[in-house]
Amino acid sequence: MCKQVSFIGLLISSNGISIPQAKIDEYKRFDKPKTLAVLKNFIHTISFHRSMLPEFSILTEQFYKIKTFKWDEKAEHSYNRLTELLANTLYLRYIPSQIAHFSITAAVNNRAITSAIYWHSEMKKIS
Repeated sequence: MCKQVSFIGLLISSNGISIPQAKIDEYKRFDKPKTLAVLKNFIHTISFHRSMLPEFSILTEQFYKIKTFKWDEKAEHSYNRLTELLANTLYLRYIPSQIAHFSITAAVNNRAITSAIYWHSEMKKIS
C-alpha cells in the first residue's frame, strides 16, 4: 500500500498534506527579488501553498500595493519570514478518523490550477 502520494504540487500522506521537499528546495534557491516583476513572480509562485503558510496575507499585503520596486527593511523581513515558513512547512491535518469517504477535485485552465479535498459524513439530527 502506498504511504504517500504527490498530487498537483502537494504531498498527501497519513500525516496530512504538506509541500513536497523538492518544491521547498526549489523555493529556497530563489534569489532575493531585484525587480517588481521578480518579486510578484515569487509571491504568485508560493501563493499556491498559502493555506500552509500562516501570516501569508499579512506578509504579502505590502507587495500587492507597491507600484515601483523598493526594497526596505520591512520588505526584507517579510521576504525572510516567507522563506522561513516555506522551509519549516506545516502539515494540514485532514480526514478525521470517523470520516470514511472523501473526494478530490481538480480543475485546470490556461491561467490556473485548483484542487480541493472534500470529506463526506452523515448528517446527524440534533435534538
